[in-house]
Amino acid sequence: MKMPLDTVLSGDHLGKFVSDIFGKHMPFIDLLGMEMVYQGMDKAEIRLPWKDDLMGNPILKVLHGGVTAAILDTVGGLMAILHAVSSWDSV
Repeated sequence: MKMPLDTVLSGDHLGKFVSDIFGKHMPFIDLLGMEMVYQGMDKAEIRLPWKDDLMGNPILKVLHGGVTAAILDTVGGLMAILHAVSSWDSV
């Protein structure tokens, strides 16, 4: 994600930028296959396409608890940052 050094981000552009950093520049998120879908400064949507490799119980076909925790941690981190930057005029 290359931008000129004099680029000014504000509002939804800033939120989208933050969301893109999470979705495209964090190796663990990429490893799990999480996809960030920007919905606004006060919402987070993360999609996780099903992979059998992420099952915690192959009999019940249930997602592993560690994957669930990673999703919750990612949503929490993303929302905390979006909330923090939502009051900024620009960056």
